[in-house]
Amino acid sequence: MNLSKMISVFSKRHKNKVNYFRCYSVHCLLIIFLVLILLPPVAVIATENGSNITNTNIENGSILNTDTEEGSILNTDTEEGSILNTDIEEGSNIINTDAEEDSNITIDAIDELFSDDESLTSISDTISDSVPDPLYLFNHAMFSLNDKFYFYLLKPVALGYQKITPLCLRKGISNFFYNTLFPLRFVNNILQAKFNRAFSEGKIFVINTMAGGLGFATPAQDYFDMHNYREDLGQTLGTYSIKEGCFLVFPILGPSTLRDFVGKAGDVFLSPMTYMESIELVAGLRVLDTVNSTTFRTGEYEALKEAALDPYVALRDAYIQMRKRQVQE
Repeated sequence: MNLSKMISVFSKRHKNKVNYFRCYSVHCLLIIFLVLILLPPVAVIATENGSNITNTNIENGSILNTDTEEGSILNTDTEEGSILNTDIEEGSNIINTDAEEDSNITIDAIDELFSDDESLTSISDTISDSVPDPLYLFNHAMFSLNDKFYFYLLKPVALGYQKITPLCLRKGISNFFYNTLFPLRFVNNILQAKFNRAFSEGKIFVINTMAGGLGFATPAQDYFDMHNYREDLGQTLGTYSIKEGCFLVFPILGPSTLRDFVGKAGDVFLSPMTYMESIELVAGLRVLDTVNSTTFRTGEYEALKEAALDPYVALRDAYIQMRKRQVQE
């Protein structure tokens, strides 16, 4: 009787776990399908807008050239009129000489400015390294949604949580969640052939787990001067020279790229919370982690938004630069 009961309990847990992974896989496939559906039409619209802008610039350039030709005709008439008077001719020769010297100085300055091949190469490299944003309309809508979510829900909850929770407890909770992500950092350091960093992560995990109360305290960093190395699958793919793809903004999750989205899908399987049986418990822990970590970053987004002319562009550029720096490190 006990054996049959154990078998039924095991089969029920296995069934819940299979359903959980099946639900997660379906959500991932739906998001990827949505990106693939929206990408072609938005890219066509962006291409048409770019061609229209280019044509307009060409037409403006032709108007400027016409004005220049008319100005040259006026200069020719002035030179012919200066022949009638010797004094005026001498004065115009002096003016023309000064003008020629100024034009020579200007040409020399331009030649000196653009003579450096390295500067031209760096400019072209910067342009080629920019991450495209073909889903601008979708991303901007998700940015606006996340902005409202932050100011009307996440920030008020985080501030209320901060008032009733001591700083030492909030730091301990943050350390605990960071310690649970040890498999993520360890595996990705190995995948990047950073074996010394992986070994250091292993020592920190053992010390903080055993002597730091499951990671609530950090004796490895405080007393042994050890350092963590944040790595994820998105950074690992970047070290393999895989490009970012395109910029993406997801509801609640925030900014990302196609490469980082694939990396996050893989990182889920390295998180211990993925293998917990209770979905409600996992959701509660993730909410606690998000609210707790927000209390340490309150004001950063507000400062970026206040200083930027276009908050969406500022957030996009800041995220891309941050990820590039993390890949290089």
